[in-house]
Amino acid sequence: PFFSIIELSSQSFLPQQGPGFFGSDPKFATNVVIKNGILGLTSHHGIHGNYNKHIKLENLKIKHFQTHGIQLNGYNDVIMDNLDIGPSTNIAYLNGNYGQLRELLPTLRKIA
Repeated sequence: PFFSIIELSSQSFLPQQGPGFFGSDPKFATNVVIKNGILGLTSHHGIHGNYNKHIKLENLKIKHFQTHGIQLNGYNDVIMDNLDIGPSTNIAYLNGNYGQLRELLPTLRKIA
């Protein structure tokens, strides 16, 4: 449920965060240009990243995403030019409850 069309980090959550262990040594993209395209139909983000530096996004149409067109956390030196973001999608085969309930399954099996 955490799919991003473009992910600018080696993992979607930082260590000690999120609904599981995604690794202890994440890598963060730097010096990236994403331009002249259309991103669409994703179950989460069009573009997502953590602690990225020197990112340029230009001439993009980002549409039909479930949560965010673009989400960058802890960024430095990001340029955004000529972006068209939206509309989001109303197609959802799974919602946020799915991931939370999957995380609870091992505990529920122990007490059942």
